[in-house]
Amino acid sequence: MKTCFAYYRTSTATNAESDTWERQKTTCTAWAKRTGATIAGETREVFTGTEDKRPGLAKLLSEIQPGQTILVAGSDRLSRDLMVQITLLAKFTQMGVHCVDAGSGRSLTESSDPMAIALTQMQGVFAELEKSQLVAKLREARNRASAAAGKRIEGRKPRYLSRKLLDRVKALRKKPAKRKRMAWDN
Repeated sequence: MKTCFAYYRTSTATNAESDTWERQKTTCTAWAKRTGATIAGETREVFTGTEDKRPGLAKLLSEIQPGQTILVAGSDRLSRDLMVQITLLAKFTQMGVHCVDAGSGRSLTESSDPMAIALTQMQGVFAELEKSQLVAKLREARNRASAAAGKRIEGRKPRYLSRKLLDRVKALRKKPAKRKRMAWDN
């Protein structure tokens, strides 16, 4: 029986509060059931898919053994950047670790089939394209909201600070005339 370690990733804390973990787990669990594999551990990480140095993934790689498998719900959960995807898959291959896209059931580290390699690369291209389109769409929405509000609107709203407290922190951090700005830890 094959031993797998599921890696679940989302890029923002907002998404972490959605059902992303359950959706990714369902996909990976269904693949494991179909193939007779056992998921021996799960790693959940809130981190961008455009960087290869991630604390959760690094911890998983320090614990995984050659011949074992990292299971991702989709190749975009591994990475949203083609170069990062290629770097990670090369690292996995060098370590003797397999990586499987549970959604498609395909190995992402299979290197003997040129078509499989090309498909993995194309999935990486489309994951990067999708990310770029999403970022552009959100930027345009913020620009429209900013124009309508007459002031700059940025990303998610502060969730844990009241507006009054946030204004007070900003006032305290404001640089006084002819003096240094107050440090965050003072």
